[in-house]
Amino acid sequence: MRVTFAFPTAFEARAFSCSGMARVLITGVGPSQAAREVSAYLDRESPEGLVLAGWAGALQPYLKRGDVVADADGERSFWEKHLSGVSHWGKIYTSQTVLGTFQEKQAWGVCTQALAVDMETAQVREMCRRRGVACVAVRAILDELTEELRVPPLERSDWKGVARYLLKNRRNLAELYRLYRRSRESRGRLRSVLAHVAVS
Repeated sequence: MRVTFAFPTAFEARAFSCSGMARVLITGVGPSQAAREVSAYLDRESPEGLVLAGWAGALQPYLKRGDVVADADGERSFWEKHLSGVSHWGKIYTSQTVLGTFQEKQAWGVCTQALAVDMETAQVREMCRRRGVACVAVRAILDELTEELRVPPLERSDWKGVARYLLKNRRNLAELYRLYRRSRESRGRLRSVLAHVAVS
């Protein structure tokens, strides 16, 4: 199967990339940016499937850092043949902004009953649906429900932008280190899942 692997940031692409990933797309962060990039990409390329991968925040208390969640929105039977090692299948909620506090994540978890939150899945899936491309979001949990994620609001950008923000606000340097540590802890299992897709 001709699959494109899409990541919101180059940082995530480097963290999760593995051998066999012939097609990698950087979508940018946030729903609008991701929709534009994926739409433009699908205007010039015709993959059979698109895997949107990266990190997500947990919206349910039983999810732990490093757990891999997948949202195929009605196409689970198709994607289960190509994905191995997913911890939980279910909804990934797409937020317009970063949900960084326990209170925010808990409220949206109750409201949406979603497993996790990101900022791209809904719009990327819609772009794929319009063109008849199978789409699945596969995310590694970066921050658990009770863990706060203190980052600046992002419309587009990558983790370098987050780092610049934190460096300008030196009291937040500890948060930069926590983000880096969490990212390293959570990337191994998702890389394994994506490697299986790349060679299937």
